[in-house]
Amino acid sequence: MGKIAIFRHAEDGSFPKATFYWSRLPAVQHFNFYFFNITNPDEVLYNGAVPKFVEVGPYSWPETEFKDFIEFREDDTYVHYQNNKTWVWDPSSSCDSCGYNDTLMLPNPAFASVIYMSKTNLTSPVMKFLLNGLCLLLGEQPLRAVPMAGVLFTSYDDPFISLINSNFTKTLMSFMGNPIPLPPVPAMGYFPNYNQTNDGDFLVKTGIDNVDNLALIQKWCGMEKLPWFSSTDTADIRNSGDGSFQKPFIKSTDRLRQFQSLACRKFELVYSGNSRTVNGIPAMDFVLEENEYNSLVYDGYRYPNFENQDYFPSWPCNGSHKYNPNSPGCSGINCARQENFCDPCCNGSTVNGQVWLPPGMTPLGCLPAKPIPLPFGGIISPPHFLWSPPEVHRTLGLSPDENRHDPMRFSINPTTGSTVDAYFRVMLSIPVYRDSSFAYVLKNLH
Repeated sequence: MGKIAIFRHAEDGSFPKATFYWSRLPAVQHFNFYFFNITNPDEVLYNGAVPKFVEVGPYSWPETEFKDFIEFREDDTYVHYQNNKTWVWDPSSSCDSCGYNDTLMLPNPAFASVIYMSKTNLTSPVMKFLLNGLCLLLGEQPLRAVPMAGVLFTSYDDPFISLINSNFTKTLMSFMGNPIPLPPVPAMGYFPNYNQTNDGDFLVKTGIDNVDNLALIQKWCGMEKLPWFSSTDTADIRNSGDGSFQKPFIKSTDRLRQFQSLACRKFELVYSGNSRTVNGIPAMDFVLEENEYNSLVYDGYRYPNFENQDYFPSWPCNGSHKYNPNSPGCSGINCARQENFCDPCCNGSTVNGQVWLPPGMTPLGCLPAKPIPLPFGGIISPPHFLWSPPEVHRTLGLSPDENRHDPMRFSINPTTGSTVDAYFRVMLSIPVYRDSSFAYVLKNLH
């Protein structure tokens, strides 16, 4: 048997072949972005119309990366690094009608941040009134036309974000004792000014102590646990991989944990039962189980629903449920269990006064690839809410397809543990809802 690959370095600082390929991944990752472009924004904002969507894309941005600031630590048991990432717009692999200068009508994260502030951090009616007026003065609305490149990587101007980052605002807030916790958003966009930068510091095991520990993350941005999740099983990222390297000699019974910084969470993959050959290399396919997006199973992934909105009123009881908490035997019914939601003793998806969301979706906990909690409500899911109940699909007019919307598959060579082919698909949704207590534009939303 040949020498087993671990991460190591020579005395002169050079890397053997396996470590070099780990540090300079010899692959191009294709990021294909699709958007649900809202085609009737005025009717939605002012007449309460149901939003109409047209899915556009793909907008293709191939990505390359290399590991920088590599430092072996504690007798080479650990290695610290940063992943430097570069995306380049590729019109040839984008859709025929897709252009770099396209404008899209999307939910406005800046406005969503204001609403989040008003719901979670402000108790003073006066401060809420002032924040409401500020939105009107700045022209902030729930929907906004944005440039495609800006909403992804190059950022775009926003009056609210410019205001909160101004020296005037910072000085004023400091003078007033910081009565409003301002969202730490330096620029607008999903990956603003992130190109040719990194997704934080990683500390991983080299495998020198035990080859089964190869490439297992111990810390990300100094954290062992993600503070935006409420349970240890969801927050603890230790001993997760990053998807490129796993331990050698993979078995069909292995469950592979994987941390994705852009999704701000870890996932657990299992063997699908399918093995194949990729460019002549034998591989085992590892995939997600549906419960990975089920917050009714993993309550640490429950969307906090600070707005307490019932976005899917026909779920789970088809809109015909009659709630009677005084029925005989109600004291013995656990209404926090999904199988009891439609019992007369229980109030459907409302548990202890809070509306729970259906399976197939979990919160986005942070600004993508940044250790900063997301300053507004965000939901991630498989594309088109593939693993959510039919009531979700009917409410939104979606028709998910298993072949096009399956969220994850990693094809791994079982001998080396190297990933030889993969896809990772995720959808971000920003809730927009009617709220008569904040800004006139929210009073009309459907």
